Amino acid sequence: MEGRRVPKSLFVLLTCGLLAFGALVMLVRMPRPEDPTEEDSSDSPMLAALTANSPPGGRRNDKGPLLKEEDAVCRSKSCIETDILREPAKPDDPFQLNQAKDFFKACISTGELEKVGLKPVFQMLQLYGGWPILSPPGTWNATNFNWWRSMADLKRMFGTSSIFDIVVNQHLSNPNFSTVHLQQPSLFLSRPYYINKNNFPSYLTAFKELIVNIVKELKSSPAISSFPNLSGPLNLKYIEAKAAEIVAFEEEIAKLSRDGVETQYGLRNFTATLTLNYLQAIFNNYTTPNSTNKVCKDHIINGPMLFRKILKIIMLKPSCIMDIKLELKKLLDFTFRTAGTTISETQLVSMSDTNYMGNMFELLSTTPVEVLANYLHFRMLSWVVSGTTAAMRGHIHKYQRVVYGITEPSPRSLYDFRDYVCASSTEEKFGLALTQPYLNRVKIGNDVVEKAADMMEQVRKSFIQLLDSAKWMNSSLKGSLRKKARTITPCIGFAPWMSPNGSEFDRHTFQEHLNNHFAGLNIGNGGYLQKLWNVRAWLTDQKLKLLKERFVPGCKWTTFPGQIGAFYDIRRQAVNVPLGLLQAPFFYDGVPIAVNYGGLGSILGHEFTHGFTVYGWTETTSGKFSPISQCLIDQYNRFKVPEANLHIHGALTLDENFPDNGGLLEAYKTFKTFAPKTPQKLPGMTKFSQEQLFFIGFANEFVDAWNCPVGSPMNPQKYKKCSAFN
Repeated sequence: MEGRRVPKSLFVLLTCGLLAFGALVMLVRMPRPEDPTEEDSSDSPMLAALTANSPPGGRRNDKGPLLKEEDAVCRSKSCIETDILREPAKPDDPFQLNQAKDFFKACISTGELEKVGLKPVFQMLQLYGGWPILSPPGTWNATNFNWWRSMADLKRMFGTSSIFDIVVNQHLSNPNFSTVHLQQPSLFLSRPYYINKNNFPSYLTAFKELIVNIVKELKSSPAISSFPNLSGPLNLKYIEAKAAEIVAFEEEIAKLSRDGVETQYGLRNFTATLTLNYLQAIFNNYTTPNSTNKVCKDHIINGPMLFRKILKIIMLKPSCIMDIKLELKKLLDFTFRTAGTTISETQLVSMSDTNYMGNMFELLSTTPVEVLANYLHFRMLSWVVSGTTAAMRGHIHKYQRVVYGITEPSPRSLYDFRDYVCASSTEEKFGLALTQPYLNRVKIGNDVVEKAADMMEQVRKSFIQLLDSAKWMNSSLKGSLRKKARTITPCIGFAPWMSPNGSEFDRHTFQEHLNNHFAGLNIGNGGYLQKLWNVRAWLTDQKLKLLKERFVPGCKWTTFPGQIGAFYDIRRQAVNVPLGLLQAPFFYDGVPIAVNYGGLGSILGHEFTHGFTVYGWTETTSGKFSPISQCLIDQYNRFKVPEANLHIHGALTLDENFPDNGGLLEAYKTFKTFAPKTPQKLPGMTKFSQEQLFFIGFANEFVDAWNCPVGSPMNPQKYKKCSAFN
């Protein structure tokens, strides 16, 4: 086809029709399960699943496709990270950088992982009272099992949740401070797979088979000989039955949980913030009508109206008391025990769904303790087994193939898959320590950072102008939004004191920042799993410590500058744009401004708009969706991927669709303001207008720029077009 011209009619069809399908594929929000495969990731549990099917390759030209191996230059983020971490530790390097290298080395040493085997896994299980499914039928002793202790350490040591989650959230009325927040948990297999299980029968089967395979692997391990109470023949029928109980128990949790829309938008009448001792009194008087283990008493709770209102909200019937006790003070003390935070009886505790908490107590009261132990300890195992033997990782990959369609990883021509996973995991935990070696290797000048910062300021101005033009807003709301828009802090690239070529003062400042950020972290001299548990516990502590920290607006500068992903820090009211985004394909130096505003500009606008998803904009004062939100919800609900037979869940994705829409409008307005009178052309793409270049940079298409005919997928006649501002 080279050299042949595409007819205009066909070109319009491709841009306005088929490309719409390509955009649609990217927009569908598939259910996001909590994946066990990346044993090292506290914030991105799907990392290994995603990277297993993407080229860790690494040696890419920043402005083009993969290079031939003989021309390869290490420029990609993953390649640079691996090169840094493979360098020997140096006495003069910061201690934190050498810890990162030590962690990476332990992670990639698969030979040592095989040598150590599964003994640490058995030892971990014994600490929490054992995994009943491993014991011969009827022999497990529940004496050393404590459900809330296991739940607390699942959060503290593994960074995940199970029965309910414990997080630190901003106080609603005083954003400078925080509260302890109880909310529904993340699940191993995502909630939609249970709610629509008839559409995903193979997923639930794969979940059960994964449990069975892990048990079989443990039962066949030589390490089991050190634990006589677990000896005995393999009873496959028994193991399969217990695995089915684990899956069934999580399905019950899924039924009690709400989807993201209900959790975020529909629970204002089911949210409570109380002092710890007040909330404990409510739980002390909780009853479950279906419980077989309860003590019934005829008594009436007399208390303030608020107390009785909360009882009603969580459906308490104060005539009975469960024998399953939850001592919140002990639970929180145990969870926060290494975070240096004391929990008082008057600590404010909020719950986003009091109905869930009440229903969960009902479920706990009717669930055999053995099922509870099996479930909680499987959740622990799911985060560590892929950090052990190749056989265990094989079972994980088998599960991945079913649930995610991911093929088994294999070594690549340039970089081994394990190197890639371990480098990504290390960067996630020690990213700040890798900053100066990274900046030494990339060649992105300060002028690029300054250009991006200027783009951010121009996008801010466009936001305010679009805000002023919004006809539906009253002057009071506009004034408060305008004030907030002027206070949002841009954190672009990296801080000046991070530069490896800075002054002595800068070097001292950077080392001081490292010391403060990594205070309390020592990964130790043990094996990989011990290092992993140490760093995971430290990471969780950093999040829990926020309970007593005052939030100060501005840049925190703890993100690895090579990270490819911007974000809005709601606590600090800051837009964070790491250096990794200030390069292709998001930003090109010396190209028409249309391309950069369509790429980086729309990202800046998106993150800036994240700061305004409430304030009566996406929701009315009554908690209902605003007309603007409803328009976007309806628009996205119409998108469907036939292959998956799924529509986008417009309400569930509103928190991203709204900034997408607003950010694009802001970037486009800024581009139009500064577009030169003489159109700039891009070599090799001279036939495209500036407006078309903008949307090429955005990787999308637009009705006016592409002259999409009425009735085409991107210019439907019967539906209203949506704008975040009007």
